[in-house]
Amino acid sequence: MENEITRKLALKRFDTTHTLDVTEDFSLPDYIPEVRRIVGVQASPSVDGKYLNGDELEADGTVSYTVLYLGGDGGLCSVPLTTAFDGRIPVKSTEGDVFGTDDLSLSSSAENVICRVTAPRRLTLSSKVKMRLFSQKTVDCAEKISAEDKKASVKLKKDKAEYAAVKALRSNIECGGELREREGTKVISAVGSLSINDAKVTKDGISVMGEARISLLLLTPDGVYTTAKGRCAVDTVIPCDTANAMGAAAYGRCLMCEIDTAEDGLITWNMECDIDCDCMMGGETEISTDGYCADYRDECTYTDAAALSALKGVNGRLTVSGTKAVRPGMTWAGGWGKAAFDKAEQNGRRLTLTGNAVITSILCGEGEATAEECVIPVKYECETDGKESGGELVGKCEFSVCDVGGRCDGETLNVTAELAINGVFLGERGLRYLETMTIDENAPTARRKNVLTICVPDEGESEWDVMKRYRVGDNGVNRTGKVYIIS
Repeated sequence: MENEITRKLALKRFDTTHTLDVTEDFSLPDYIPEVRRIVGVQASPSVDGKYLNGDELEADGTVSYTVLYLGGDGGLCSVPLTTAFDGRIPVKSTEGDVFGTDDLSLSSSAENVICRVTAPRRLTLSSKVKMRLFSQKTVDCAEKISAEDKKASVKLKKDKAEYAAVKALRSNIECGGELREREGTKVISAVGSLSINDAKVTKDGISVMGEARISLLLLTPDGVYTTAKGRCAVDTVIPCDTANAMGAAAYGRCLMCEIDTAEDGLITWNMECDIDCDCMMGGETEISTDGYCADYRDECTYTDAAALSALKGVNGRLTVSGTKAVRPGMTWAGGWGKAAFDKAEQNGRRLTLTGNAVITSILCGEGEATAEECVIPVKYECETDGKESGGELVGKCEFSVCDVGGRCDGETLNVTAELAINGVFLGERGLRYLETMTIDENAPTARRKNVLTICVPDEGESEWDVMKRYRVGDNGVNRTGKVYIIS
């Protein structure tokens, strides 16, 4: 007799980071003012496609730069530049593990951004694109029980276990709006962003709500640099089968921003954006953690695993502020920012996420423009949906800056930034489950008749342990005070 019962658990497949050096030389067209001095550079990477090729994931994408500089006449100028990249990330896993690209969650960030002026119309831009790839897999823990004697009395100890794995989704949207400024106002630079406020599981898919924003650096007709901001609501559904969905998080990417201006001061902006979504799929299963046969000796094989369960799909907002000393007489003209997630910690059902935000402010004064960076610690707290994890937290999280404000007060620069906090978190719990159980029908347990055994259990020993030790069934153990009577 062989009986096989399949249970499901989720395990971490891999979690790896790959850094790619991206460098390209650019020649500016004649209609762009010559570069006298670089003021600041903003870089935003996006992964356009990912493809599995054997033991590697091939990922390609672009890094979009916005270079703010002083032109030959000393005025602020801006130029958007884009460079392509491709990289290969090892994705080796266990033998027989089959997975697709939707089982791989990939995030990217640009670090060490450098812009060098090699000639008045030639620039060299370089950055390190960090790509983090993580994946979970759902595995079958097959419980096999073998015995030729169908009368073999098998006893199994059952336990409940949660499981969850992440499925990656993507959607593309377009959005835009209008701004009204004074006649003759000139647009120096435009920076777009898409922040996600919420991602909910519905019967049709993942409902994503957020806000697209545009931040414009303007030069007014009277020669003053200022900032204008526009926004529009985003509400879309990413279709998918959500029968086993347990939560989701979404991440917005501005791929392209177009600006049209009119003589009367009307500014029309349009953005193309990607929305990446991580959906936690899973549920609850019953596994056998121990077993024995009351009539025959048996051999058991156990497996230790770090099983994953869903904790939280985070889609939150946070406002942070900071200060920095600057020269007196400077005025805040605009700025941008980037943020990085560092670590996640759980205490009870309280989840704490930490990282930092780097805010770049453009300051004007004394006939020149400069860029000042302010580093602000970030701490975000929320309640988890799942139970406390006893092991490592795994998953993906991104901090992104969706709005920046600032002012100069004497020798102090005060900046504020609104952040979007998005991520999915899974908890790791150690589990030991019964995988196989082989019963030897040729070596039966000696049958005892009219014999009583008194057992004094060891500290922490349960009734199940006593039943297993003496090979008796459910009715073979009676507890009297601090001892068991075995019949």
